Amino acid sequence: MFKENDKNIKFISEVIKEDNLYLKSDVLQLKQVIINFITNSIKFTNRNGKIIVGLKILEKKNNFATLEFKIEDNGKGMNKEQLNNLFIPFLKLSSKEVKKKI
Repeated sequence: MFKENDKNIKFISEVIKEDNLYLKSDVLQLKQVIINFITNSIKFTNRNGKIIVGLKILEKKNNFATLEFKIEDNGKGMNKEQLNNLFIPFLKLSSKEVKKKI
């Protein structure tokens, strides 16, 4: 699915092992968000970089759990303006902005 090997990126998984944990969500939307974050990590991580994909339980109470999903890389990163716009639907950096960052 991803071409991380073209850049020799090391993938590290930090996913919890939990029996009897069921996730109730919009599976397609959640999957798309995670794929988008991983794809961006691959795109902006330099050769021989690393990407950590993580999932952990922050809290369990009365058959419910709060989960934390993590996609971490050692790429260039984002400035404050980009972080503020991170969850605006369909917003992308212009190709001019991307070229400045790389």
